[in-house]
Parts: sequence; C-alpha cells; structure tokens
Amino acid sequence: MLKNIFSKKRRTLVIGIHGLSNKPPKKLLTHWWRRSIEEGLSKIEGSPTKFDFKMMYWADLLYPTPLSLNAKDPDDPLHIDEPYISEKQLKVKAKRGLIQIFKNLIQYIKEIVFLSKIGLNKFRKPFNAIVKIGFKDLDTYYNEEIPKNEQMFEDYFRNKVRSRFIKLLLKNKRKDILIVAHSMGSIITYDVLLSLKHRVKVKYFIALGSPMGLPLIRENIMKDHHLPFDENEEAFPPTPEGVDNWYSFCD
Repeated sequence: MLKNIFSKKRRTLVIGIHGLSNKPPKKLLTHWWRRSIEEGLSKIEGSPTKFDFKMMYWADLLYPTPLSLNAKDPDDPLHIDEPYISEKQLKVKAKRGLIQIFKNLIQYIKEIVFLSKIGLNKFRKPFNAIVKIGFKDLDTYYNEEIPKNEQMFEDYFRNKVRSRFIKLLLKNKRKDILIVAHSMGSIITYDVLLSLKHRVKVKYFIALGSPMGLPLIRENIMKDHHLPFDENEEAFPPTPEGVDNWYSFCD
C-alpha cells in the first residue's frame, strides 16, 4: 500500500490534524508527528524516506496558552503528560507515578462511557452531559451558540477551524494529499471534505481513533450538513466526493 500512497513522480504531502484537548506549540507538535511517522516508516522495508508534512493545528482557537515542556509539575494544567518518545526510549522508561495512573484511569472510564457499545452513545441527554463535562472541544464544536450578528459569524469556533483547514487544502490542492486525522480531527476533516466536494482531491484519508461511528455523532453530522435523517433508522453520512481511499484505525 505504501508504494501507492507515496508517489515516485512527486512527493506526497502528509497533513496531520490533531484531536481533543490542549496541545504543545505548533512547531513542537509538528516535529513530534513527523518523527513518529518517520519512525513507523523506518520499520517497513522499501518505505519512502522523504515526504512533505504540514500540521493542521487548531488547539490555539480554544486554548490561548499551549502545553509546555517547562511545566514539570504533573498537576500543572500546562504539563505534557505524554511527550513524544521513541520506541527504544519507551522500553526503558520508568514506571508512571500514581498521579499519571489516576489520570489514565479517569480517561479510560470516560472512553468506556463515551465510546463503548455498552456506553451512553445512544442516549442523547446523558451523552450530551458527558460531552459537556469531559470533552470541551467537541461540546464547543457542536453546541456553541451561533452569533446572531452575521458579521460575527467568522468568530464562531466551528467556522474558524473549518476555514483554517479549507485554506490549507486549497493552497495545496495540486499535490498528492494524505490526511492523518486523530480523534476529533477526523470529524473536522470529514466536515471539511464533505463541504469541499470535488474542489480538492485527497488520495488517502486515514482516521485514527475516530468517534465518527457513534450513533449520536453520526446524527450530529447528518443534521449539521442538512442530510436526510430518521431517528428510527440507522443512517450513515456519505463518503466525501473528493476522497479516493479512506481507512479507519481504532485501538
């Protein structure tokens, strides 16, 4: 598959779009994503060694101050819980402390309640409550009050993040594009690609840990794009017209 993804005629542009919550500064996050991709490719014989990479960074739209490597205290809200670590470093890394174990447990419980088949993903009121409490970004994206003044519409978070991504894609539309979207980034990517239709051709859309399969997320997408939706039937949004290949990976 790698031979098809990375064209020999011209270098593929890989665009990464991150997921929920605050992030390190764009420059650092871009560096970590690229190193991670390079590390993965290095394990595959015959994989490419050169590719262009750009980060579709949107954390600054909700979090004015990014996470920092200088925040050493695990209780500091700007502390980076999971900095990029190569596989070799990971193997010799010391065991995590009790605070980190507790944070991981809380995150695990949230994911079970939010994402699992036995969770709340089919019940609108408790689902919305969990999203509002534990997933601020997603709640803002779907439930932010739309400004009544049309001149202020550009300040609407959902519009700002989509506009930023659209500009990036249109600027690079003549390149072979591969999008790697994590978590909520896959929702943003889908919304943008669906609205662009054939204006941009994306050779590969790779979603990592995407919540798009959840019934109530699908419902939000369908209603947001004014697609036919019946609460009594299981409906699925269409594949964006400009996408050649779409892969979804979830652990």
